[in-house]
Formats: sequence, structure tokens, C-alpha cells
Amino acid sequence: AAGNVTAAWYQDGPRGLQVQAARYDPSTARWSAATLLSDTRTTVEASFPALAVDAAGSVTAAWQQYNGWRTVVMASRLP
Repeated sequence: AAGNVTAAWYQDGPRGLQVQAARYDPSTARWSAATLLSDTRTTVEASFPALAVDAAGSVTAAWQQYNGWRTVVMASRLP
């Protein structure tokens, strides 16, 4: 991972709360554009993201997502 940082957060969007993530690249000293992780087609509320990083530096995000009927746990590997 060599100093790379990933941040995840939730914020209000056009269809309710959305989970997003961005990465910091120390070689350029810049953050990437935010990547939308939650599904905007069905999500009413997505929140409380958590990140896990494996030994190779691959990042997986998990969050809770309410779809208007129930709350489920969603996950995505970040590119």
C-alpha cells in the first residue's frame, strides 16, 4: 500500500444518503475523484461505511443500505 490512503463516507444525494470513496496517491499528493459505491437506483439510505485492506493493498468497503423495505449489508471491492 506504500502510503496510499482510502477514505469512505456517506452524504446526502439526489435519492437519499449515498456511500462514496476516494483514494489518496502519495506519489502525486492528490485525492482521486469520489467513486459512488451505493446503488442509486434502489437506495433510499446508505450509511456507515467501513473499509478493510488486505496485505496486497486491495480495499473492500462494506456499508448498510436501506432500500425502502429492509436494511441490508452491501460490499464492494474498490478498483
